[in-house]
Amino acid sequence: MIQPLRALFTALFIMSMFCLASCGRNWCDFSPCGVQCPPKCDPCPPKCGPCQPSPSCEPVRRAPRRASRNAPCAQSCAPTANPYYPCDPSFFPCGNDKACQEVASTSQCYGNIRSYQTCDDCVVELCQRAPEFATVGSPYPVEIFITARKECADVVVHQTLPCGSEFVKSDPPVSPDAANSLHWEFPHMVKGETQHISVWIRPMKEGCCLAAATVCACPQLCAYTNCGQPVICIQKCGPTCACLYCPISYQIEVCNSGSATAYNVVVQDTVPDGLTHSSGLNCLSYDLGNLCPGEKRNICVDFCANKPGCVTNVASVSYCDGPKCYAEATTLINAPCVEVTKTGPDWAYICKPVEYTITVTNPGDLVLYDICVDDVSPAGTTVVEAPGAEICCNRAVWCVPQLCPGETKTFTVVLRSQVAGCLTNKVTVTTNSDCGQCVSCAEAPTCWKGIPAMHMCMVNACDPICVGQTTVYRVCVTNRGTAEDTNVQLVIKFSGEFQPECVNGPSRGVIQGNTVTFDPVDRMAPKESTEFSVTVKAVSAGDARAEATLTSDGLGSPVMDEDRAHIY
Repeated sequence: MIQPLRALFTALFIMSMFCLASCGRNWCDFSPCGVQCPPKCDPCPPKCGPCQPSPSCEPVRRAPRRASRNAPCAQSCAPTANPYYPCDPSFFPCGNDKACQEVASTSQCYGNIRSYQTCDDCVVELCQRAPEFATVGSPYPVEIFITARKECADVVVHQTLPCGSEFVKSDPPVSPDAANSLHWEFPHMVKGETQHISVWIRPMKEGCCLAAATVCACPQLCAYTNCGQPVICIQKCGPTCACLYCPISYQIEVCNSGSATAYNVVVQDTVPDGLTHSSGLNCLSYDLGNLCPGEKRNICVDFCANKPGCVTNVASVSYCDGPKCYAEATTLINAPCVEVTKTGPDWAYICKPVEYTITVTNPGDLVLYDICVDDVSPAGTTVVEAPGAEICCNRAVWCVPQLCPGETKTFTVVLRSQVAGCLTNKVTVTTNSDCGQCVSCAEAPTCWKGIPAMHMCMVNACDPICVGQTTVYRVCVTNRGTAEDTNVQLVIKFSGEFQPECVNGPSRGVIQGNTVTFDPVDRMAPKESTEFSVTVKAVSAGDARAEATLTSDGLGSPVMDEDRAHIY
């Protein structure tokens, strides 16, 4: 009995050892103990991002271990060390720079929040925040901040989800596309505006999860146009009555009561029959330029009544792309109350006294009183005398207490001009009558002329001189007059004892034998001087002579000068 039992126990022991050996060799093929264990392998690196996957990821077989009779297969399910965790700091966009800021996490499922910020773009600033670590299967947030550095449009944010991860949600809400990417669009952002984007990601395996964010924005420059409506108004006012041949003044007021500037504002005043303007035009035009809102412009228009009766003066205003507006004023022209005339020479020489005669007549039926005759001489002239007048600077004033109907009074004034040109002497007569004040004016133009006065002086530099020597004749020409002279020409003739060699002067000189002829000088202003010179050589002994002749448009006859020189 002992031998069979021993054999039985030996067989059972061998079978038990075989069972344990088989379980230790391959946990996943069979389990005599009734416990099936999953295969175990080292973690694979992520297939995207900076980490490169290992060449293979095959299950690593564990060394067989001896199983206990009272327990299932004792396998070790603890994960081995992950060489890809944590991520290499060089993978961070900012590396170890201070720009990578950390914020303490409020969750136990992921680590502190790190900020990655770039300021390379001049339009927008991109900042992304992600936790330092997270747990597989537990969602973690990724935050994106877009800050506009300037006004921009069509802002597009692109977020690439990490490989081996699952999209949970986002705010603003979007859905991943086929490439597992998220897109947000912001039509417009003003300077300093910040957009906040939150993305929740669930990692599905171990490794480095790289979430890449990009932003694209177009700089926006807005052009603003302020639209308004100009409203141009025109008013015209003038005297209700006036005297014939008296000046009439009308006031034109143009204002812009609208909300926009009126451009190219032009006022036109039509001269009616019965009135005349000093310019002789039948239509007067005034360019006011641009009128801003609320701006006003005033125009004073002076006419002279030349026909009795009722006259209506109409003015209009127009502007760019706007309607034309009109205003009018009506004046009754009465019978003449006073007439004044002034006579004087049409032309006179500068500095020569000239007399003007002023005649004041009352052709009406009313007595005129407080008559004031005011004569104003133009600039550049002086009043030499004005009998019975009070003279002050260039003004002579006569006061007459009364002028009866048909009566005429005459006044004289003597002027002298210091400048050339056409100057107009004006006189104004102001009177009072029962029908009001009456004003009349007259003028007398005079063309003041200067007179040229050419003077010549010839000098020999050396006298006497020896045969073979040279000397220089200098001729100074001066316009001593009050007007310019033209075509001033000099000709110098030398006797046979001299031979001209060279010339110099304001114009070209030509030597022909013993005669030197200079080209005419176009003009010489008053008080202007110029010099001509001729170098001559003494060729024979004797009494030599040089004769200069000066001609010009202002000279009635040539100016002659002669010089003698002794040659030995």
